[in-house]
Order: sequence, then structure tokens, then C-alpha cells
Amino acid sequence: MFRYFYLDSFLNTPITESFLDRISNDFDLIRNAGLKCIIRFAYTDQYSKVDGFGSPIPPFMDSPSHELLLQHIEQLSQLTLSNSDIILIIQNGFWGIWSENYYSDVYGCEFFEPVTNEQWLLRKEVTDHVLDMVQEDRMVSLRYPLLKKEFYDLSLPNDSITLNTAHLSDDLARLGGHNDCFSVADNDYTFDDTLTKKPFLGDRK
Repeated sequence: MFRYFYLDSFLNTPITESFLDRISNDFDLIRNAGLKCIIRFAYTDQYSKVDGFGSPIPPFMDSPSHELLLQHIEQLSQLTLSNSDIILIIQNGFWGIWSENYYSDVYGCEFFEPVTNEQWLLRKEVTDHVLDMVQEDRMVSLRYPLLKKEFYDLSLPNDSITLNTAHLSDDLARLGGHNDCFSVADNDYTFDDTLTKKPFLGDRK
């Protein structure tokens, strides 16, 4: 099952023990039901203003400061590591509206202006910490092929994982993609270059 965890009450504070207990209880319910889960942590699914095309405009209030976000990940890691047996995949999440890693105050939004080198480094640092939230035999999925490309200076689609490298325990093998907007029109923002980005997520020999 897919489980969203919204952390909107903690944009300026550490996560409370009572909220962590609620997440722990959810994991117990999932385990007792004999299920595994795909999880994503987010801070908002709302935006206050839109442009003439209906797209959100800043400020997005999509995440806390980078330092506090990493503190939240550290708090949550105690739960996710101890429940890795029922976590199939953890989606990268944590920043962007809906935690889609796009519209973000702290981490940038290329819809408005180029993402800076510093913001790319902050994005990768979040992903590095998310990889540590689960055991090495569990995966993390990214919404956009561009993220993995930029994090590791890859070429699309040639540097996709192969059948020989897909089951290693390194970061490249553990970072996959999840199916947000995979089947939409060619001009969708998620896969604006379908000749390189969709094949990057496909099986390669």
C-alpha cells in the first residue's frame, strides 16, 4: 500500500514524539495486515497563489529549512530502519509541493529560474540521507530522471542501470524512479524529453 505522511505541523519545529508514535503505529498496522508499503514524507499539498496557467507561484511553504529537514530525517530514520522489512520503497519526497521535488522555496524551481549549484548540492544531500533511512536491500525512488542525472553526472539514457548492475547495493542501483506522469503527453513537465528520459528508466541489457 502507498502511505503518505504529511509533516505540515513541523515546518519550524522537530517532530514530536506523539507524532512519531502515530507513524510507528501505522507501521504496526501494515505489518499485522500482512502488507508492505511504499512511503513518502511531505509537508504540504497546498499552494496559495497561481499564475495565469494555474501553476503555483512562490512562496510555496513546501519544506522547513535544510538543517531542520535533515533533523526530521534523522528522527524518522529510527522508525524506517526498524521497519525496513515492510517498506518496499521509500520515495525521495521531503521537499516540493506534494513532495514532488519541484516547486520549492529552499531547493529551487526551474520553472521560474535555473536551479543553482548550491541547491543541487542540497537536493543531493537530502537524497543521500533518504538512502540511509532504509537498509541497503531497500530502494529509493526519484520522481524525475533529471535528479539522478544531475546528482551523479550521468548521460541520458546511456547511463541507465543494466541487468548486471541493477542488483548491486551502491547508490546508483538503489535509486530508481516512480510512476508519476509516466504515461502523460510528451510535453508534460515530468518527461519533457521522452526520447532520453523514459528510456533511462527502462530495462537495459
